[in-house]
Amino acid sequence: MWGLIKSLLVVGVLCASFLVAPVSFATSISPSVVDLSTLQGDTVNQIFYLFDEKNTPAQYTIELLNVDLGTNEDEMSFTPLSADLASMFDIGETVRFVQAKQVEPVNLTVNVPANIQSQTLVVGLKVTEVQGASSGINVQTGLISLIFITIGDNIDSSAQLLDFSSSKLVASQLPLTFRTTVRNSGQRILQPQGEITVRNMFGGLVSKYGVNEEKRRIPIGQERTYTNNWGDSVTGDGFISSLKNETKHFAIGFFKVELNLKPYAGGENITAVTNIFILPWRFLLVTTAVFALFYGVVRVLRNK
Repeated sequence: MWGLIKSLLVVGVLCASFLVAPVSFATSISPSVVDLSTLQGDTVNQIFYLFDEKNTPAQYTIELLNVDLGTNEDEMSFTPLSADLASMFDIGETVRFVQAKQVEPVNLTVNVPANIQSQTLVVGLKVTEVQGASSGINVQTGLISLIFITIGDNIDSSAQLLDFSSSKLVASQLPLTFRTTVRNSGQRILQPQGEITVRNMFGGLVSKYGVNEEKRRIPIGQERTYTNNWGDSVTGDGFISSLKNETKHFAIGFFKVELNLKPYAGGENITAVTNIFILPWRFLLVTTAVFALFYGVVRVLRNK
C-alpha cells in the first residue's frame, strides 16, 4: 500500500491487528480522506457514509484513533486517542446496526478548545464489522477514513524545494524523468501540487504535466520526491529500437523545463527552471545517410 500521509490518501485495510483469518468485508466508508480547517473555539461538522454492500445486515463499531504517519509512507500506525483529544470529538452511537444494501450516516462533530495551540491533527475514523458467531470464529475487519484537521490560521507552513532536476541534461532521446523533492519545514502537513511545463527554444509549449497528481502529503519534518516522465519508455535494446524511439518522439535542441508548485492550497508559489539539450544523433545519422545515398544516385543517373 502506498502509505497514507497528510500527503496521501486511501482507505486502509488493517490486517495485522484486526484480521485472524480472511473474511469478506463488503462494506465501504466515504469519504476516505477529509481535510478540515477550523479556528480555536470553533465547532466543525463532517458527515461520513457507511455503505453495507452485502446481502445481509451487519453490526459495526465506530471509534476514533490517533494516526501516526511515521517517517516513511508505509509506516502509518494507529493508537487510541488521549483523553484530552477524545473530549474534542463526538460521533454519536458507537455501535451501528445497518440493514443490507443500506447507507448509515455517521456525523462527526469537532469541538475545538479555545486554548489549543495551532497545529494539524491526524485522526482515523475506524469502522469495524463484528462477524457473527455462525462463521465459526469472531473476526473483526476494520476500515479507516483519515481526517486531517488544521487548527488556527497562523501555522508555520514553510516548505523547501530541495531538488528540481532532469534525469539527463544532455540526451539523445526521450524519455526523461523530472524529479521534484520538497521538504516540509513548517508545522502543518503539506500537500504540494502544481505543474511542469516543457518549452522549446522558441518558447512554444511542448508538454505539460501535473505534479503530485496522486495527492501525496508530506508530514512535518519530512520530504517527498515526485516524478514525472516526458515521453514513453524505450521498448527493446540496440540501435534500431532507439532509432524508432527518436523518430516516434522526435525532439531536438534546447528545452526549458519550468516548475510551478504550491506546497498547499492557497500557499505561495514555488518556481524553478532547468534546461536540457536533446540531440537525436541516430535519427540525424540515418537521415544524413539516406540523403547522401539519394544524392549519389541522382548524380550517377544524371551523368549517364
